[in-house]
Amino acid sequence: MAKSKQSKNRFEITASNVKKNVKNLEKVTEIEKPGKKEAKDSKILKDFSKQAPSSKKTPQSGKKTQEIKGGFENEYKKLKIQLESTRHENSELLADLEQVRMESRNLRSKLIGLGVDISSLRADEIEDDSPEESETKENIRLLEWRLKTLYTDLKGKETRKQLFLHYKGGTGKTCISVSYAYKLADLGFKVLMVDIDPLGHLTEIFKVENVDLKESLYDVLIHGKDITNAIWNTRVPNLHIVPSNLSLSAIELPLSSMPMPGERLRMALARIEENYDFIIIDSAPNVGFLSLNAILASKDLFIPVLADYLSYHGLKVLFEVISSIEKDFSFAFDNISVFLNRFNEFNDVCFTTKRALETHYSDFLLKTVIRESQDIASAMSLGQPIFEVSKTSRGVEDLLKFIFEVLFYIGG
Repeated sequence: MAKSKQSKNRFEITASNVKKNVKNLEKVTEIEKPGKKEAKDSKILKDFSKQAPSSKKTPQSGKKTQEIKGGFENEYKKLKIQLESTRHENSELLADLEQVRMESRNLRSKLIGLGVDISSLRADEIEDDSPEESETKENIRLLEWRLKTLYTDLKGKETRKQLFLHYKGGTGKTCISVSYAYKLADLGFKVLMVDIDPLGHLTEIFKVENVDLKESLYDVLIHGKDITNAIWNTRVPNLHIVPSNLSLSAIELPLSSMPMPGERLRMALARIEENYDFIIIDSAPNVGFLSLNAILASKDLFIPVLADYLSYHGLKVLFEVISSIEKDFSFAFDNISVFLNRFNEFNDVCFTTKRALETHYSDFLLKTVIRESQDIASAMSLGQPIFEVSKTSRGVEDLLKFIFEVLFYIGG
């Protein structure tokens, strides 16, 4: 702010100097000022003719005129430079303002994560809504109402066992599956999440300490332990989790020597699936016995795709593997859903990928596109579902559209 005031004072001083120079220039070159009365103009011209130098001094007058013009041009250049400087300062202030807003959102997210009620904080109430933000909020309200209607229709029906999988890492499997499961539980469904990734990112989000596990998923798959002892509550009502740890990274070799190595998870879940409306599996991005167990234990497959070549190529490989599994195990998914994630509306590559998916995977492609969103990125950096971080962002809107489309499709 101090810089802006100084710039303003400099502008006023410079403008005053420019006006004085223009006045002197007009007197010397006999420029008539518009808006003056004729009588006054006549008097000025008459006085000027009396004071005008003789013809011998005309060259000196011309020199003086050039000096004044030069001074005017210099002042104009300075003024232009100062204007550019002020524009730059304004852009920096706007960037600082956006950074403050971002930090404010992150702070509110942390407070929510700590269980602090922030509904009374004024910062949540004074933000001005643009037309786009108002439309987003209205869409979210409508989607929430539709989801509650679908809950009534689907509650108590057959357990849906669903898998988020892509053989390319970084496509947003864990991010989307966590928010998806969170919202289902929030609606009232009983949800079990199974973390079958040795890295345990899903487990970390729900703050389950691996060292406290009585029995791990490794014990369930290798030693045939009851999976009930590996299920943990989370901070979210109706949402339970079978956590993961690094012991799963060494499971491939033991599984390979066991009978029915690809169906161990399916058999373990069969014992408890009647206790849940949804069982959601987050799989590691690799081809092996772990992902085979996840596939054979599921009925619905969700494949997030980024708008890039490697993600698109990974999709092709995944479909080839699924085709092979269907032949070898007489297995078939009830539903396969491909959806675009982190879609950038200003990137031509994204639209190229979207057209390619519409051409080659039209039977599997969801209409919902999850756009690139700072709120989703912030939620994952905080290790939280987006619904704990934001209530009215476009990331929330896209996730609700995704959930609604999936549930509507399941409900028939």
